[in-house]
Amino acid sequence: MHGLIDMGLLEQAPDPGSARRRLIRTTSEGQRVHERAQAVIGLVESVLAERIGRTGVDAVRGALTADWGEPPLVRAP
Repeated sequence: MHGLIDMGLLEQAPDPGSARRRLIRTTSEGQRVHERAQAVIGLVESVLAERIGRTGVDAVRGALTADWGEPPLVRAP
């Protein structure tokens, strides 16, 4: 999160309801970057749909957004 603040995509502000809390919100630049990213994702999905069909795109999205559970523990060799 601090990296996104440093990049100017998010900002911190005092919480009017609590002096101990800070609010995190999107800056106008953060909103612009988010909208551009959404447009790129839409374009990629559109091209992918032409190649593998909408059902395939939906299957890929479903697999990538599924809850995969806890990551496995891997021991170093």
